[in-house]
Amino acid sequence: AYGVTNAWSKSAATPESIYGAGSTFKPVVATAGAGSQIEKVVRAAGCVVAPSDLDGFVKGIERFADDADLRRRFGQQGREFAVRNFAKEGILSKAFSKYLANIH
Repeated sequence: AYGVTNAWSKSAATPESIYGAGSTFKPVVATAGAGSQIEKVVRAAGCVVAPSDLDGFVKGIERFADDADLRRRFGQQGREFAVRNFAKEGILSKAFSKYLANIH
């Protein structure tokens, strides 16, 4: 296995699948609509193609399969993004910051 996480769907990947994939230190290749929240999340950890673009999806996997350094960099970025945004501490920190901003 090359260590690439994929999220293929005829509509789009689900947020849960992307958040989980990003935490694995593996780059992500996913389907998502242009400008969607999923696209923004995945850009930090891999590549995104339109839900109907099977050729682009395969090329995304091949891109990471052929380049170990690229896999490592995007895997690390995905892990850092997941920890920063979805780990309990990150969520609590953001919520507390918003709370503090609203009580002053």
